[in-house]
Amino acid sequence: MQAKALMNLGKVWGVLGLTDRATEAVREAITLYRTARDRHGEGMALFLLASALWTTEPEEAISLGTAAVTALGETDDEALTEQATAFVATMRESVDGGGLPGAS
Repeated sequence: MQAKALMNLGKVWGVLGLTDRATEAVREAITLYRTARDRHGEGMALFLLASALWTTEPEEAISLGTAAVTALGETDDEALTEQATAFVATMRESVDGGGLPGAS
C-alpha cells in the first residue's frame, strides 16, 4: 500500500511540476515494490519513471524502460508489457537517429 501511495503521490507532484519530488517518490515506490517482490508494481513504477525522464534523461529512461519490460514480462499483464516494449523501441529509435527529445 505504501508503494502505491508513493506512486500516486509521484503522479500528483509530476502534474504540479514538482519533478524532483515526483522522481524521488517513484524511486522509493520502486524500492518498496522490489522488497515486496511485486513485479507488476515494480514494472508500472519503472515505466512511469521512464516516461517522466524521457525528455530530460533519455539514456536513463531507456534503461528504466527496459527494466520495466523485464519486470512486466514476468506478469500476466500483456497489454502493459506491449506498451512498455513499444515505448522503449520508440526511445531507442529516437536516440539512435539523433532525434533526442527537445532537439530542434
